Amino acid sequence: MDMIVCLRSIHDLFAHSNTQAVRRIFLTAAILLLVLAACGGGQAASIRLARSEGGVQVTDDKGKALTVREDLLLYGGYGAATEAASYAWMDLDSAKLAKMDESSQIAVWEAGQLLDISVEAGSLFFHVTEPLEPEETMTIRSSNMAVGIRGTCGWVRVDSPACMAVYIIEGTVTCTVQDPDTGEEARDTVTGGEMALLRLEEGVCQIDKAGFTLAEVPSFVLPELDEDLLAVLPEETLPPIMMGLGAEAVASGSCPLDLTWTLDTDGVLTISGEGRMMGYALAGDSRADWFREGLPPVRTVVIKEGVTSIGGAAFRDCATLTDIILPESVTLIEAGAFANCTALKALPLLDHVQDIQTNAFLGCTSLDNIAIPAHLYRVDGFSGCTGLTSVAIPEGVEEIGGWAFADCTSLQEVYIPKSVTFIGQEAFAGCDSLRDVYYGGTKSEFYGDIWFEYGLDDSMKSATIHYAE
Repeated sequence: MDMIVCLRSIHDLFAHSNTQAVRRIFLTAAILLLVLAACGGGQAASIRLARSEGGVQVTDDKGKALTVREDLLLYGGYGAATEAASYAWMDLDSAKLAKMDESSQIAVWEAGQLLDISVEAGSLFFHVTEPLEPEETMTIRSSNMAVGIRGTCGWVRVDSPACMAVYIIEGTVTCTVQDPDTGEEARDTVTGGEMALLRLEEGVCQIDKAGFTLAEVPSFVLPELDEDLLAVLPEETLPPIMMGLGAEAVASGSCPLDLTWTLDTDGVLTISGEGRMMGYALAGDSRADWFREGLPPVRTVVIKEGVTSIGGAAFRDCATLTDIILPESVTLIEAGAFANCTALKALPLLDHVQDIQTNAFLGCTSLDNIAIPAHLYRVDGFSGCTGLTSVAIPEGVEEIGGWAFADCTSLQEVYIPKSVTFIGQEAFAGCDSLRDVYYGGTKSEFYGDIWFEYGLDDSMKSATIHYAE
């Protein structure tokens, strides 16, 4: 029995609700829907938090924090989030397992006979060894949790509300991307050993497929795989090191989706071609080929005109990277693209970038100044930037993402314009030095026009909030 993976609007599922919270979820995360259903309708199966490890939070439908314990049932409106180096296992029964990766976030919704899970950030592994009962139906939306059918095993990773990666180790799925405005859709099947990158960009539905290897399986998935599943995937095949390409070039290769790269002895990595860059694993030992053992450390990244995006986690944990050169063709910086680039002191001009995703610059501890483009709809991706002391969000930005500036421990002042109408969960959590928040509107507008996803975090509560009037 095939598992069906379908991306579509969640408007129909939530049309019965008029709450501001549901409308906000629709506005910020409504493009993707991952549907995995057995034959027949019937009452939805229950989701159970089987166990957890590290920092895991669960909230009820009112946003109230619950005591995390084994066998905790997750009802409609409940949410769960994992911190760094923390994981959560969920199941329907012993044969149907899902595991949340670290730094991930989900929400559970009920709509009629459907049990609906929205994975808003992170990754989620799934392994279902027996089919769902005929009356069981489960829906998983946009992000990193998936529940399969017999013989289905893999994981999903959500890079943004408009981009999801699906990896299938065993079994077959059908992927569909649908534009909720025009009804246009793209559809393709993905089988064991294949991954698909699903996108909805400016009304264009896209599905790109490629093979993947054992080396690309993230570290949170590996402990869940037995020997038979590990044997399904091929060992990593590295592109050859190319010698004699010029006076300084020592290595080159190709990236998925028709891009090429070269690396010279000075550590200058140049990426060329037309189109977007493939994303990589946000955690674990699997990294891009330019980080292979024996190659010079990457110190400068030069992206050539024609490349349209920086792939997720493409340069994560590159402690030697000090400079980035981006062309005007780059409009998207995906999740974790430059995470933990601790030597990076300054960002290039980002005026052409339309979207900076979650954790794009996570842990860039040497960054002491950022210039946020005014045309961004949502500001995200700077958590753990401990060198930042001041952040000015320009007028025109409407949303500040969850954990956007969390753990920026040196951050002392923030300017929030009147245009902001949404501040995500724990956006400034752990900003222990935060003293002053300057808001471009009145006090009544601050508390009346801005929707705080889970209320003011402790750092903002302890700061002095200054109003324009």
